[in-house]
Amino acid sequence: GYIVGPSVDLTGADLSGVDLSGADLAGVISGNITGTPTLPSAYLMAGGYIVGPGANFSNAVLTGVDLSGANLSNADLTGAGLTGANLTGANLTGVDLTGADLTGVISGNITGTPTL
Repeated sequence: GYIVGPSVDLTGADLSGVDLSGADLAGVISGNITGTPTLPSAYLMAGGYIVGPGANFSNAVLTGVDLSGANLSNADLTGAGLTGANLTGANLTGVDLTGADLTGVISGNITGTPTL
C-alpha cells in the first residue's frame, strides 16, 4: 500500500514483509518504521530508519544509532542529532553534516570526507 521511489517519505510506515529490494531509495525520508522490509543490498535498517546512499536524514534524531559500516554516501545529515551514534567504518563520501550534533560520536576507519 505504499508508493516507493526517489525522495519518498516512509516515516512511521509499517513495512513488515515488504520487498523493497528493487526500489530506488535515493532521497528516502524515514524514521519510526516498524517491521523489517527486504532492502536493496546497499541499505539497512537502523533505529527505525532506512539507511543507505543518498538517504535524507535532515534534522533526524539518530541518537545512539549503530551506523557502523553503513554506506551513507551522498546522504543529507544536515542538522541531524547523532549524539552517541556509532559511525565506525561508515562511508561518508559526499555526506553533508552541516549543523549536525556530533557529541560523543564513535568513529574510526571512516571512508570519505564529509562536509562539516
